[in-house]
Amino acid sequence: MRDIRKKGWFWVENELIDRTDLSFEVKSMYMILARFADAEGKCFPSVEKLAEIIGKDKRTVIRYMKKLEEKGLIEKKRRFNQTNIYYLKNVALNSDKIDNDKNDSDIVVTSLDDTGVTSDSDKNVNLKKHNEKNTIKNTQYNIKEKSKKEKTKSKIEDFVNKLEKSDEYKALILEYIKYRKEIKKTLKTIAPISKLLKDFPDSKRLSEAIEIAKEREWTGLEPEWVENYKNTKNGGNSNAKGVRYNKTEGRKNKAGERKPNYDIEF
Repeated sequence: MRDIRKKGWFWVENELIDRTDLSFEVKSMYMILARFADAEGKCFPSVEKLAEIIGKDKRTVIRYMKKLEEKGLIEKKRRFNQTNIYYLKNVALNSDKIDNDKNDSDIVVTSLDDTGVTSDSDKNVNLKKHNEKNTIKNTQYNIKEKSKKEKTKSKIEDFVNKLEKSDEYKALILEYIKYRKEIKKTLKTIAPISKLLKDFPDSKRLSEAIEIAKEREWTGLEPEWVENYKNTKNGGNSNAKGVRYNKTEGRKNKAGERKPNYDIEF
């Protein structure tokens, strides 16, 4: 019997607290099940509810429940499209059994002779070393990548700050750099900046181009894209100069070069 309710309280055996082969978290899970159990030790809380109570994810709850099953403290009965039923068992266990059921991490093989068997302790040590090695490698890689990105960013910003342009123009360039980062197309060289200087030499044209790029979510900027978009938006005819433009495909012009479909591509 797990639960003899007296207006809002329940009891569990002292042996549960005394057991040394169970972690505090697993003991707590047993106590939570006891809180839901009826006089026959039966309960059926959902995994979601248990996760909410202990403040852990469902995977952790399932791990604790499995440990309780392994220790013979609960019996689980599965039900189709319903929560499982859990039957709580006696927690009392003789001392010899407790010593034998210590956590795997406490078990040490003292004599292996020449059988070639590896103890769990050795496996844990090797696994720990492997994980530590991978952690160090990942940390070093992350530091290297971060340093590389910071150097690239510094190089581009230095280039912009040294431009013989107005503060307004430089601010627009930095705004474009920020926009590219936001759309996950971070600039890695100064080449795109140099192209902007050539294609949009004044603040007015550059500002207009950046606004259109943001509106259309373009990953690049071309003067022809801007003009074609403005003509389309203003109801103009972008074919006035004999440019052959297929709105559906957005591919061909007079010279056979590909042109973007501004309605679906950007």
